[in-house]
Amino acid sequence: NNPELAKYLQSYTVLEKWVQPTSGNHWDKLTAVIEFVEDRLPHIGIRGSGSELTAAAIERLPRLLETFAQSREHWLKVAGGAKAELLGTAVRERRWGPWEVILECGAFVGYSAVRCAAQMVRYGKGLATARVMTIEVDPVHACIARHFVDLAGTSSIVEVSIGQVRDVLPRVVENFGRLSLGLVFMDYKGSIFHTDLKLLEDLGALGVGGMEIADNVALPGAPLLLWHLAFSSSWSLTAYAMMEFLEPNTEDWMALGRNLG
Repeated sequence: NNPELAKYLQSYTVLEKWVQPTSGNHWDKLTAVIEFVEDRLPHIGIRGSGSELTAAAIERLPRLLETFAQSREHWLKVAGGAKAELLGTAVRERRWGPWEVILECGAFVGYSAVRCAAQMVRYGKGLATARVMTIEVDPVHACIARHFVDLAGTSSIVEVSIGQVRDVLPRVVENFGRLSLGLVFMDYKGSIFHTDLKLLEDLGALGVGGMEIADNVALPGAPLLLWHLAFSSSWSLTAYAMMEFLEPNTEDWMALGRNLG
């Protein structure tokens, strides 16, 4: 339904079979958010010439996305508000090793990945060792995420990988080694969270005391993941009830699991 998207897919026909089914309004909204960010980002800047990238500068892009989402017709499904605060608190409270990375499963447009990059710069070992890997199955969403990652100045920190989570996860160990994941954030199809977490456990990717945060575990729900985190001897579970970002009448849960080894 979107002429620009159709034109893009004609040039890259192999992508067409991977694009997730959505309405025309979805693509109109994504076009609008790109234009919104590109129109405003040059005026607020990310960093001056020759200056070092800071966490505060990186966070300007997620704030723009939040501003866009606050318009009723432009609502955007991102983990903002209380959900972003929980994610930021988890990053802040961990004592990060210089080899550790954050893995996000479900990039969408890169909002949480860029926020995680800012938190790693602020609370990790600094810009030199900050690393975030994010996975997105939809190639168009992934291209938008890469664009926003670049606009935020975080291309050296954030890697956006395209594919099914289960197919990309082995690359985590290949790229970063065993015990490299300090935090895993799952924000995609909750019904398979538990199988992908089990794969990470089998791969030995989770670091000592590593954390697993899963969004939308009450709505639409991830009961098998909650069961695993609650009753496995390898995990401790804390579930947080909170309102959806910009949806004050919709309650959801986030699950925070801590790997006990």
